[in-house]
Amino acid sequence: MLEEEGAMFLNNKAQGYRGHNSNSARNSTEIMVVAGEVSGDLYAARVVREIKNLVADQETANSSPRISFTGMGRNRLAQAGQRQDIRAGRGDIGLSGGLAGLKKHWQWAKKLASQAQESKPAAALLVDYSGFNMYLGRRLRKIGIPVIHYIPPSAWLWGQWRAKWLARYDIQVAAIFPQEEDCYQRAGARSHFVGHPLLDEIPEPRKQRAARESLNDYLKMAGRQELDPGARVLALLPGSREKEIATLIEPLLQAARRLSKKFCLQVIIPQDSDRDITQLADLAGKVLSRIEVLPNRTREVLAASDLALVASGTASLEAALLNCPQIVVYQVGRPTALVGKLLLKTDWISLPNIIAGAEIVPELLQDKVKGDIIYKEAKKILQDPELIKEQLAGYRTIREKLGEPGAARRTAELVIQAAGLDNF
Repeated sequence: MLEEEGAMFLNNKAQGYRGHNSNSARNSTEIMVVAGEVSGDLYAARVVREIKNLVADQETANSSPRISFTGMGRNRLAQAGQRQDIRAGRGDIGLSGGLAGLKKHWQWAKKLASQAQESKPAAALLVDYSGFNMYLGRRLRKIGIPVIHYIPPSAWLWGQWRAKWLARYDIQVAAIFPQEEDCYQRAGARSHFVGHPLLDEIPEPRKQRAARESLNDYLKMAGRQELDPGARVLALLPGSREKEIATLIEPLLQAARRLSKKFCLQVIIPQDSDRDITQLADLAGKVLSRIEVLPNRTREVLAASDLALVASGTASLEAALLNCPQIVVYQVGRPTALVGKLLLKTDWISLPNIIAGAEIVPELLQDKVKGDIIYKEAKKILQDPELIKEQLAGYRTIREKLGEPGAARRTAELVIQAAGLDNF
């Protein structure tokens, strides 16, 4: 069976296989899109919309292929028109979380590959979710489906074998960091630097005064407590996963409580709309009498904030692009921390520091994720404008390194080309 799959893979690769339903004489083209987490779902949906726009621009009265999108995703992809064969979860954190989901993920990959074998999509777009999508990408390539991996495994930071894996199966890479493009090209993969998707959303730094006015208008409309004109805004971002929030929220709240006693602060926790925020609001209210938990307002809050305490992840890069001073915090189980220490080829874990290649923002990790330690670090920043200026100077370097806006469109162009839609 493996020999047959391998022969089919090599034959399809040699012939430049594009899927049985991608011929321009047909009326329908199926593209499989697979995203496994909230952020991947968001970025994938943007690419889907760009594909629709680009194809619509090429259409003529006599040549108008219908495009259908199938695969795995969440709310944003569903809104973009994806037929979801599998509804993705929120993702797991840490080594134990990943291992616990192995059986479920194997079943998902098997189902998607089986459906692809039957329907032969013209191309597959796999977004982030590296372990799962590496395995799925291999299976899809072995049945001859062109694959583009957008936001690929961070092989430039650890596990260079992953770059070789994608190269071996001729999976194209849509890299969002220039270091990624170089790493994958050295491994022999077809790699394209498309730029970081956040630049499409945050094309320029914030204007804090306007951001505060906008946030205040929202609070007023929502019947919430308005911002005190004399108060500084402190944002708490404990992450998007359940385990992140459970681990980080208490030390963040403890630090915020002490900071509120020393400074005039308005403390806000922005959370995405997929989550029931009632429980989080109840917990926060027991620690601080003046605190707001707002759904779907992360960037608005960051843009208006004087300081953010941020779980390591995409939010730290959002804060950097918005010129919001920050402290990055993170804590995982000891097995995960040990593995990370052995594998990571960088001295930092936050995206701002990794991209800059220097410590732009303070990182408080593992045993340092304690209320009193976070409080002391935050107090230093709130009391010293020079520390804020240094962060903002570092943020300019980060923005320069991330390229130009247009990541979703450039990725869509790669998918269109792979699917044969550029010739219809």
